[in-house]
Amino acid sequence: MKGTWTFALTVIVGYVGWLVAWYWPTLVSMASFWWNNSTYNHCLAVFPVVGWLIWRDRQALESVTPAPSTSRWPMLAMLAGAALWLGGDLADVAPGRQFGFVTVLIAGIWLIVGDRVARRIAFPLAFLYFAVPVGEVLLPTMIEWTADFTVWALRLSGVPVLREGMTFRIPSGSWSVVEACAGLRYLIASSFVGVLYAYIAYRSRVRRIAFVAASLIVPIVANWLRAYMIVMIGHLSDNKLAVGVDHILYGWLFFGIVMLLLFWTGSLWREDVSPATAEPGSPRTSSVETRADAVSGWTILVGAFLISALPPLAIQLLHRGDRPVIPIERSSPVLGDWHPIDDRLTEWTPRFTVPRTVIASTYARGDARAGLYAAVYYAQQPDSKLVSSMNELVHTTDPWWHVISDRASTVDTPHGPLTVDESVLRIRDSRLLVRRWYWIDGVSTSSHLRAKLLQARARLLGRGDAGAIIVVYVPLPEEALPASAALDDLTRQAAASLPVLLAQRLGSDSP
Repeated sequence: MKGTWTFALTVIVGYVGWLVAWYWPTLVSMASFWWNNSTYNHCLAVFPVVGWLIWRDRQALESVTPAPSTSRWPMLAMLAGAALWLGGDLADVAPGRQFGFVTVLIAGIWLIVGDRVARRIAFPLAFLYFAVPVGEVLLPTMIEWTADFTVWALRLSGVPVLREGMTFRIPSGSWSVVEACAGLRYLIASSFVGVLYAYIAYRSRVRRIAFVAASLIVPIVANWLRAYMIVMIGHLSDNKLAVGVDHILYGWLFFGIVMLLLFWTGSLWREDVSPATAEPGSPRTSSVETRADAVSGWTILVGAFLISALPPLAIQLLHRGDRPVIPIERSSPVLGDWHPIDDRLTEWTPRFTVPRTVIASTYARGDARAGLYAAVYYAQQPDSKLVSSMNELVHTTDPWWHVISDRASTVDTPHGPLTVDESVLRIRDSRLLVRRWYWIDGVSTSSHLRAKLLQARARLLGRGDAGAIIVVYVPLPEEALPASAALDDLTRQAAASLPVLLAQRLGSDSP
């Protein structure tokens, strides 16, 4: 095995090309976020930054001869990344696929260059994880934190506030905390630059950790202050300032000032850092090797190439169990004593990614009225997914409908207790009580995590990816508590009858 950088770089290029061929859909999904979502535009800079970090350390790297690693750790890392990618694909979790891909990439480079080289470029390799466009899962929590702080600060300032969910009213008008107000893009941008700055500017591990922690905490708190400041400016100016374009402009201006202060403060403790050089007295590793070493090196490299291809190959085989895209019956069934009627209960419909089929109707039982909406998915695609953060009852930017409360609720059904997500929606002076749960592979659940695991199990067992989101709802009087005997009964009937009906229409063997 030739222990030269020329040979190692040639193998790395070949390995990267091999991964691109096998993991092309994963790369496309990542690149679409980098290019189309402003929150992740910084990801486009990750690979140039990694290249620069390695180049600035080239003098130290010249003293080490790359050779395939014989340690078990890079191979274990590759197996872990392959398993993560496979699990992410089975459960249709994009970050799982993307983190798995980057892990397989890093582990492969580690195997090719060996442990000594990998230790020297450990940070640049780890920095590749910033290419994963992750963070959306934090949005609901960050939105809630921002709303909590803004309302608390307004009341502390003597401004009366009436809050309903993420919407609140003050004497001068109404405000909503939506995705753009969460501060996620501030947090991601700050963490990206903060980690890079900490590595370049400090040698001390304590200082590096402290600065990274500050780059995570400061943008969160700054965003809370930004939201409060904008509402107060609007309130004090009778909504002449800090609205429309000014809203965004003031926010970025404030954030820019805060980040400048953060990095200026960090520069006061800067430690002079120069690219690492070879340690005195540590000569370049000899490239002399035995035939056994060469055979072992080739075996390791071939194994790396083969293992990295196994997950996509396995998915291609499992895709044979996916249901073909053909229309299924859309008629609304009778559910116990509830009968579908030709009447519109509300103008509202859930904001779900495009389902294959929708079974929806207003139901009547005597004088009682309730609604049902079942979104059916199979042969899923990125724009048509069963378990997705894009599947919402109401978009946060909806000018009419708002979610004013969320909670988990349990309803007794013929198959045992069923936990559902229960929400109260408002449009002007009208309210809806809404319940939602998943049906996947014969199991009903409201847990997003369990739904993903059920979906992965079904695909792994060759039963495809079919499932449904079931929603039932009733109008809720203005003064009533979020409870309804009619909705309880329709929930029980839907939980008992719909799984059998859906299994029949989908041609599934699931119960």
